[in-house]
Amino acid sequence: MRFDAVVRDVKESEREPVAAGLERYIGLEHIEPENLHVSEWGDLVVDEVSFTKVFREGQVLFGKRRAYQRKVAIARFDGICSSDILTFEAKSPELHPDLLPFIVQSDGFFDHALDTSSGSLSPRTRWSQLKDYRFRLPSLAKQKWLAGVLWSADSAKLFYSKCVDQLIDLRASVFHESVGLVGDNVLSDVLNKRRTDTLTGDNVVSIESLANADRQVVQVGPFGGSLASKYFRDQGTIVLKINNITETGELDLTDAVRVDDSHAATLERYRVRSDDLITAAQATTGRTTLVSPEAENALISQHLIRVSVDRSRCEARYLLACFHSPLILHQINMVKAKTTRDGLNTDDVENFLIPLPSAARQLEIVAQLDAIDERIEVVEAHIERLDTVARVIREKELYSAESCDGGGA
Repeated sequence: MRFDAVVRDVKESEREPVAAGLERYIGLEHIEPENLHVSEWGDLVVDEVSFTKVFREGQVLFGKRRAYQRKVAIARFDGICSSDILTFEAKSPELHPDLLPFIVQSDGFFDHALDTSSGSLSPRTRWSQLKDYRFRLPSLAKQKWLAGVLWSADSAKLFYSKCVDQLIDLRASVFHESVGLVGDNVLSDVLNKRRTDTLTGDNVVSIESLANADRQVVQVGPFGGSLASKYFRDQGTIVLKINNITETGELDLTDAVRVDDSHAATLERYRVRSDDLITAAQATTGRTTLVSPEAENALISQHLIRVSVDRSRCEARYLLACFHSPLILHQINMVKAKTTRDGLNTDDVENFLIPLPSAARQLEIVAQLDAIDERIEVVEAHIERLDTVARVIREKELYSAESCDGGGA
């Protein structure tokens, strides 16, 4: 079946959207990859935008710019959107409307979108090219069944995603309660240095005060060109960069760059040891992890900060828990609010405050948080399985290379 035989690209515009009763707008930044549901949008009454393209509830929104980002969503209200978003709706009784979002999400459709995109910095595809896409369209009865299965999988995924969000909130609450930061104004008083202990009687200390005898407690990576790309090699000493820290706080060395060992020897002060903490100094501030044994003696790049504390006083995983908690994130935001600098420096991190329970209590807290993390991993595994099953069903029923070789309306 040819795409434009059953789908239309709706072209409706409104130059006075607020006067027309439209209150919200959607840009590409509001559509998450691989997520059919829009949870954020802009306010036309508050924001000044030049968008005039109208979308209607029930239409499928497709991001035509940088299609590799796989941005597709269902409109759940009327509004205005970016011109980089195409608005699709079913136009033929041969197509069950509930199936359209999954056709647009299919690998075949995105392959076609990418093949027809042009432009180097911001490649875009166009309706005039997308309309030629051919795919296998099952009978209406099969379409109804397929849409039901795929929407059920999507609903289950939403449910599990909310469970993950709740567990993340629980993790933050458990941490704060465990270190005595729950209560009226306690956190605020600690951050503003109006009190030096918590409700559990634990002292609040600075990162700087946790220094060990043989190393500088906080170290930023080297500035200048000492770790420029011209030094990168296939073998040698690993150079850790921000993109080696995942969104979930893991250290991923898959694409780690390296420099010659001889060159690394000139940069000894920037080496890390196993269980040192590294955190982003620029861009994705707050992204933090511990150095794994595989990265022992690696170097940090200029956009990372290394924290090395006296582990007899502060257990490495407890320190990581602090940096993953709202406690440190609040302090990062406080730094950003007070300065025009885009990021953190060593003084900022040295002055961060954390509660310091006994070593035994730190391990108990970490064990509690680990138990929650295990539950998060279980739920995320359910989401991954749902994604896999839904993708297999979708691709089997809606797209195959053979079905696109010929025929169709």
